[in-house]
Amino acid sequence: MIIALDFDGTLVDCRRRQVECMASIFNRRRMFFDRESFWYNKREGSSTFQTLMQTGLSSEQAKEISGEWVELVESPYWLGYDQVLAGVNDALKDLCRQGAALFLVTARKDEKFFLNQVRILKLDQYFSGMFCVRPTEAASCKAGILATIAPKYFIGDTESDLKAAEKCGTNFVAVSCGQRSHAFMSLIAQPVFRDLPHFLSTHEL
Repeated sequence: MIIALDFDGTLVDCRRRQVECMASIFNRRRMFFDRESFWYNKREGSSTFQTLMQTGLSSEQAKEISGEWVELVESPYWLGYDQVLAGVNDALKDLCRQGAALFLVTARKDEKFFLNQVRILKLDQYFSGMFCVRPTEAASCKAGILATIAPKYFIGDTESDLKAAEKCGTNFVAVSCGQRSHAFMSLIAQPVFRDLPHFLSTHEL
């Protein structure tokens, strides 16, 4: 059996990286930053730009700050804030023991930073292949990879992951441990699982 998985928010917790990177930008400008509101609004479906607009910034400020954040948030320093989500290592081990071929399919600006992060987190041992696509064309590029590897499931945490699965007829498994909340994901996918271990505990593969 072949299973494809997204990375950010599906296997690793990227909340601290995203929030603290934005907090550092606000701090340099001596501006107040509400960490909880920022993450809440992003999880409820807002883009980074939209989230900043919701704080009362002008469109010019929001565009400038969101642009700076995009440039910084996937740098090696901030990637060091990511941690593997609880239960993920055991879940991946169990899948490999069952003979599943696992593939990572993610959207990142810099493939070498992504691959290095996977190695540092010691997750590379579980995967038969790892693919990195352009964030600006995430859904279509992920769909192309899924069409090639033909997995039984694609497990992800965003509407972009859902669109990729739909484009090539792959079964989508929605988890709410990452970029989007359970409430948001429930509007576009059913059922929605807490995380990868929750899905595996309720399904015979």
